[in-house]
Amino acid sequence: MSPFPFSRPPSPPAATVPPRPAGTPATPPPFARQPLVAIAVLVVIAAAHLAFDLAPLAVLVGMITGFYLLLYPLVSLVERLRGGRPRRRGYLALWLTGIAYVLVVMVPLYANIANRATIAKAQADARILASAVNMYSAHMGRLPRTLQDLNTTATNARGEVAGPFLSSNPRPPAGWSPYTYAPTPAGTFTISSQGEGTTVSVP
Repeated sequence: MSPFPFSRPPSPPAATVPPRPAGTPATPPPFARQPLVAIAVLVVIAAAHLAFDLAPLAVLVGMITGFYLLLYPLVSLVERLRGGRPRRRGYLALWLTGIAYVLVVMVPLYANIANRATIAKAQADARILASAVNMYSAHMGRLPRTLQDLNTTATNARGEVAGPFLSSNPRPPAGWSPYTYAPTPAGTFTISSQGEGTTVSVP
């Protein structure tokens, strides 16, 4: 019987883990054991984007893939500098698949986004010009002869002065033709521009 009746009983001895036999490789993490799963995910997402134009999902996966492409060489370099041997079987295949994903999906996707932005700018510029032409027409009772008429003051038949309706005409995107203004005797007009295989026309 212990002389201290309220003392805590001794804890059982800690379980010992048997040492790993020499020459046995360490167990790689689950992600490294199954690189084909990650490769399959990239392939499925790439195919879904090409089939259904899942741009937001493709961009998100592209950002994650880009982070991994930067992380993998850094981790491998640190392990080699520490004298260890990288234990990431299959990571090289996954890394190469990530590069292919970026080249096949992300590069065309960003090019498509840039193309859409250029078209959107051309459409916005054409609408601005069309709005100024309509204001000129409402003030003068006729269409302007050229787009340069929008950059000066104009006096109508009642002696009212207005303008300029635009301080300067917008320039088309790089590689696009100058905005063409085509009035008709019927009092209608079109403003158009061409570029990158696309024609923008307003109204």
